Amino acid sequence: MKATILNLFPSGVLQLFDVIKNDYWHARSHEFLSSFPMNQIEWARLPADMIFIGFGIVPAVIAAVYVYWRIRNEPSSGRP
Repeated sequence: MKATILNLFPSGVLQLFDVIKNDYWHARSHEFLSSFPMNQIEWARLPADMIFIGFGIVPAVIAAVYVYWRIRNEPSSGRP
């Protein structure tokens, strides 16, 4: 929960201020999303995202491939 708030809160606040100032369409535009502050926030999130990928997604993919190969190479028992 804390990681989600720290990850999404700063960019959400910037978008909220932009919605109030310029309207919703501008806060969702490429111009705003590629602006300097949004770009800096995106790069600041990179270390936490890499930890999530390394310790969350990669092991899940390895486990799924392992189970798939175990089921595929298991000798059939003659049951349908």
